[in-house]
Amino acid sequence: MLNAVKVDGNTDLRTLARTVDLVRSRSYQKNLTEEFRKQFAGESEATAKDELKLAESSKLLSEYAGALAYNGNTIQEPEQMLAAVKDFAESYNDTLDGLQKTDSLKALEKGVSLVNTTKAYARTLSRIGLKVGSDNRLTVDEEQLKEAQPETFRSLFSGNYSYANKIADKASDISRAADLKAQVTYNVNGNLDYYNKMAVSMMFDDKI
Repeated sequence: MLNAVKVDGNTDLRTLARTVDLVRSRSYQKNLTEEFRKQFAGESEATAKDELKLAESSKLLSEYAGALAYNGNTIQEPEQMLAAVKDFAESYNDTLDGLQKTDSLKALEKGVSLVNTTKAYARTLSRIGLKVGSDNRLTVDEEQLKEAQPETFRSLFSGNYSYANKIADKASDISRAADLKAQVTYNVNGNLDYYNKMAVSMMFDDKI
């Protein structure tokens, strides 16, 4: 990582210019992306298919989290809570898997923010049986969740300022960033761009 450049009366403008150029360079962006990806235990360079898979999983996470934020007050029965939280946790973990294989710096930045938000709520989440592991993945203790207090569940998963809504927003940002990266990857590599690939997949039932 670059050290910050202190700008004062003695600053060498050529040094500052070189630093700005470095920040803008592709090599710097690549190094920064690799640093972020390491936080998700990923190492290999991504393909466009990897980016589209991340876009899909994070979009699903955003939808599940958004539905919880919107409908959390109406979920009363333990079985309803269990089904909703299991879907949320599965899509959350799928998104973490996808972040291991993305080259989108924006997606990785939002991924780090998503993980940090979950860590901040870890203690409260554990009270309803949703555990945050050392690998940042979520596991569901079904028996504890069924016995959880509805008030605790609603405090996490209901409303515009809830944990669920924050995750929905971050997952949506990840999805858009990964989708954009997929389009750029296809075009740079001289392959089909995203929209043509979608057309081909619909014609031949070929999974992207």
